Amino acid sequence: TILMLWLALAFEAVWHYVGHDVKSSYQYGKLKSSTTREEVHHHDRDHHHSVSHVQLATELVNRAGAEFMTLGFLASIIFAASNAGAFEWCVASFPPTTSKIKMPKTEADWLHLAEFVHFQLFLAMLLYFFLMARVVKGSVE
Repeated sequence: TILMLWLALAFEAVWHYVGHDVKSSYQYGKLKSSTTREEVHHHDRDHHHSVSHVQLATELVNRAGAEFMTLGFLASIIFAASNAGAFEWCVASFPPTTSKIKMPKTEADWLHLAEFVHFQLFLAMLLYFFLMARVVKGSVE
């Protein structure tokens, strides 16, 4: 428990540093665009009705943070489902012998399947944001 707490605090410190570091990143269109009002959607304008531009690195960090939060929510759902007996219900409702699809046989198998899928989503998210970070870095150089 103490190790998990320290890891969570370390993650938060790194996340804070990255979030603070990208606030000074390049922002496209620092000079206001000469685009006409008709060519730009309402949500692309600031409060002075000028065309606004995002900092790509900041946007990427914010979206990655939202994805980490979503994965944390999924982890809590898996934890709650496990403690509430939902995987026991899955074994009873989806017996492995009556299906043509290979189904988990025990409650532990269902839990491991959910954790495995959760971890695959995590790895896919890491790969996606690593690739997007390279795209952002390449676009501002």
